[in-house]
Amino acid sequence: MKTRDATEKRLPKTGVNIKNEIIKQLQDFGLTQLEIEKLVFVSDKARSMEAALSGWAHNSCIAHVLNTVLKLTFKKGEDEEEDELDEVRLVYLVFICFYH
Repeated sequence: MKTRDATEKRLPKTGVNIKNEIIKQLQDFGLTQLEIEKLVFVSDKARSMEAALSGWAHNSCIAHVLNTVLKLTFKKGEDEEEDELDEVRLVYLVFICFYH
């Protein structure tokens, strides 16, 4: 596998650039286009990753989903007396958004 030269220019992290790099790296490992199309990818829900993996089998990383849910659930605003029902609704909405 070829390593990157430190002087090599980094491209913006767009879906197209990420997809092209994924294909390049997997081909460097000897995978054919047909083999690549049979893979199932796991990533976070970043828009660039969603765009890069479109057209391929893709699952969200449960660790990233859980981390986001917990951060949003326990994030306290200026008013420390947040309604617990609102927090439960937030958890529900996050899971709905991630899995639909």
